[in-house]
Amino acid sequence: MSQDIIELKAFKEEVNSNLQNQGAAIQKLENQIVYLSKQTPGPSVSHGAKAIAREECKAITLRSGTTLKEISKETTEDEAKENVRDKEQGQSSTPSAPKEKEKEVLKPYTPKAPYPQRLMKREKDGQFSRFLEIFKKLQINIPFAEAIEQMPL
Repeated sequence: MSQDIIELKAFKEEVNSNLQNQGAAIQKLENQIVYLSKQTPGPSVSHGAKAIAREECKAITLRSGTTLKEISKETTEDEAKENVRDKEQGQSSTPSAPKEKEKEVLKPYTPKAPYPQRLMKREKDGQFSRFLEIFKKLQINIPFAEAIEQMPL
């Protein structure tokens, strides 16, 4: 029993020393980062990296191999201006808009079947049963089933 206690104390001391060593290493790394950041002129490292990344990105290629076109800020501003104009025109014609909505009849939402092949099986079973009924009724001077049995393969 006393030997277990001694081993636990030794383990605890070892863990504490490792923790102190890690704390000291982290402190050294923080000091080095501060020192390096003071040496670099201009904006901070994170802002500079973001600006450079945006400037260098000229084309984006998707997995399918298609390349996206670059969208300039000018086109987005033009689209925003057009949207504002459309909204202004839409506000002037708002009295007629509710009348148009009243004329439209909304169709109820009917969801698609999650497993359509399951429904197809039922339809085919029904068709097959109808085919068998007709086949049983079909007779020429001799029963049709007997004629099929006598046919060579």
